[in-house]
Amino acid sequence: MVNTHLFLLLTAVLCWYCMGVSWLLQYVVYPTYKHIAVENFSKYHSDLEQRLLKVAVIPKIVTNILMMTLIFMHPETCPMGLIYLTALCSMMILYSTFRQINPKNRDLRENGLSNERVEYLIQKNLPRSLVWTVAGCALCYMVFKTMV
Repeated sequence: MVNTHLFLLLTAVLCWYCMGVSWLLQYVVYPTYKHIAVENFSKYHSDLEQRLLKVAVIPKIVTNILMMTLIFMHPETCPMGLIYLTALCSMMILYSTFRQINPKNRDLRENGLSNERVEYLIQKNLPRSLVWTVAGCALCYMVFKTMV
């Protein structure tokens, strides 16, 4: 039998990690793109994507799966409204990632640096970072609620 309290705690910790990664992308990585020389950008972007795979992409995929799994596997004392909110946040994050962020990153990789593309990433990642924050706060509340 799975310990639902431990599952919730693991999900919350991973969500806070991913939230931090998302804010790092928002305020450090994407704005830095503008300072990379155009002729070096494709190599820089390819190298960055390989590094982000391990520290951002895989943890974010796993975390989104866990956040949706909470609907079926959660401590009984967790408010269902917050569980559904967390799952909704996960769906919004995935939508933003696959419909907005990934295509623009692919565009940057294939067509090179453009301030318009970078501004788009910064603009579209902000709501995603805010949604990670909402999910993180909801999960934190649920963890403390189940501890009492």
